[in-house]
Amino acid sequence: MTLLPFVLLMQTGPKVNPVQQILTKRYLEFNKLYVSLDGAGIKKWLVLNTTPSFFNRPGDGSTMDAKETATWLAGQFKQLSSAHADIQLGNFGIHPNHASCSITSHVSYVLKSGAKFKVDSVAVDTWQLVNGMWKLSGIVTTVQKANPVK
Repeated sequence: MTLLPFVLLMQTGPKVNPVQQILTKRYLEFNKLYVSLDGAGIKKWLVLNTTPSFFNRPGDGSTMDAKETATWLAGQFKQLSSAHADIQLGNFGIHPNHASCSITSHVSYVLKSGAKFKVDSVAVDTWQLVNGMWKLSGIVTTVQKANPVK
């Protein structure tokens, strides 16, 4: 299992906004499940940490809700033997009841067939404060490139 190489001191230091610390923790939880290829864990995370109106718009322009996102990821995980992710969080915009964050990711995959590929993407995530808990309300992937690795 590969864990993400986050630079936590920059994300969770004493001068960092407490909301940013909470969101960073949520990303760490999600990505630990992701690189473990834990479809059931991802589904539980999405149920706990997304708003009822959550949407995911991946790089192909389609739109999925939380249940569809969990099903889509579980299907992808069935084809994979491993994943390694390098994720960078940035451009936090934090307001009293909502927040946003840009996500730059470089994810390397190994398929069960042995083929390897890498996906580089940039997304903007939005969060809402719901009953005192920060919940993910949307993911919009603005750039996504997949390339085979030899």
